[in-house]
Amino acid sequence: MKICILIGCHKDFDFVNRIISKLRHKDVDIWLNIDKKAPLKEDDFKDCSIVKKRFDVKWGHISIIDSTINALDEIINSKIKYDRIILISGQDYPIKPVKEIFSFFAKKENRKKEFISFEKISRDGWDLTYRYEKYHFN
Repeated sequence: MKICILIGCHKDFDFVNRIISKLRHKDVDIWLNIDKKAPLKEDDFKDCSIVKKRFDVKWGHISIIDSTINALDEIINSKIKYDRIILISGQDYPIKPVKEIFSFFAKKENRKKEFISFEKISRDGWDLTYRYEKYHFN
């Protein structure tokens, strides 16, 4: 089994490197999707694949989806056959050892499962006003 962990990151390369150090495993490849405006450079990370096309990602904006889809396309087109791609952010610190994470996804009953959730939006929807006022009307 081969796993890819895609880390979307935009700051604090020391912390991202701490995450990477916890996720090292012989059957896990780590890919970094670095925000275009981030002060992070490829040289800041060892033994990781870097998504080539970088996006200027804005919080709560469609750019995060565009960036993620682009990264997934690049991973799929890399010709490396992954059994699973796990998406995390550069602020998601693993609470389980990588061997346990790998074992969980390697179990037969988990190989074909997708672990994703959603919430139904009420009739009133979400109040996103504060996001747009803070992040999109500058």
